[in-house]
Amino acid sequence: MKDARTTDFITRELHDRASLRIGSKFQKQENSTSQIIHFLTSSCDEGVVRNGGRRGSSYGPQAILNSFKGLIAPAGDYCFHTSELCSDAPNFELKQERSYQKWMSLLPQLQQSRFPFVHLGGGHDHIYPLLRTLDSIPARINIFNVDAHTDTRSDTWDHSGTPFRQFAKRASNSFILYQYGLHPYANPSTNFIPLGKGQMHLEWHTETRPVQTDYFKKYFDQCEIAIFSLDADALDSSVMEAVSAVNPDGLEKRELRCMVDAFKLSPAPLKVFGIYEYNPLFDNLSQKGQRYLASIIYNLFF
Repeated sequence: MKDARTTDFITRELHDRASLRIGSKFQKQENSTSQIIHFLTSSCDEGVVRNGGRRGSSYGPQAILNSFKGLIAPAGDYCFHTSELCSDAPNFELKQERSYQKWMSLLPQLQQSRFPFVHLGGGHDHIYPLLRTLDSIPARINIFNVDAHTDTRSDTWDHSGTPFRQFAKRASNSFILYQYGLHPYANPSTNFIPLGKGQMHLEWHTETRPVQTDYFKKYFDQCEIAIFSLDADALDSSVMEAVSAVNPDGLEKRELRCMVDAFKLSPAPLKVFGIYEYNPLFDNLSQKGQRYLASIIYNLFF
């Protein structure tokens, strides 16, 4: 009997502990007075495969959310709402078009949100329907892409390495694309062909710069829409081995934290924080990469 009572006590305690997690804030029916924080997921890796990469990033969004839900929720009247943006269309181009249509249907809600919204891929190709949607707003867009690659390839087919050039071909408004953390050996010269209405500024990983929040504020000021696009393969392999293209000389945690803090301080009325190309199939048993990305999202809000 004593063992049974002890087991029941532990079960109740664990249940009570679980109620403190952020997962309890993911509600199907939100309280009308709650502040809603939007998570948009694009659970497809076809664009990565079309670029010659390894399958698995389709599982990334849910894996990151699973770790995020296990974190301790701070006090406050808010909840999280998730929407999946991928479709089962029969080809890649139609998938992108239907994703764009879903983005457009959600745009009024996102414009009214007082929080940044979070987009989780999948391949980096999923930023293309997002950019098309935001381009429907007559506003200046600043895109801060943290990546080993520019993802502006000039290939004749679209994939996870082409989204920014694909967007530039049909953009209605001018935009600035800041490329940060690039490696010379990861980018062919054709990646740097001008982007039409878009300005592209490059910062190589080999450049020396101050690692402090104030340095990164310039990327997110003086714009109406601020986009932080994190391709997980920009991170050093000591932190992030769960990607298709592992980076042996990537960015360290402190540098990324300064960038996220600067993004939080941006006065832009509409902000997007995206994480792409995390591949949980190649994470280690401790889910190191998954937990790290979840902690970045936590730091974005709290």
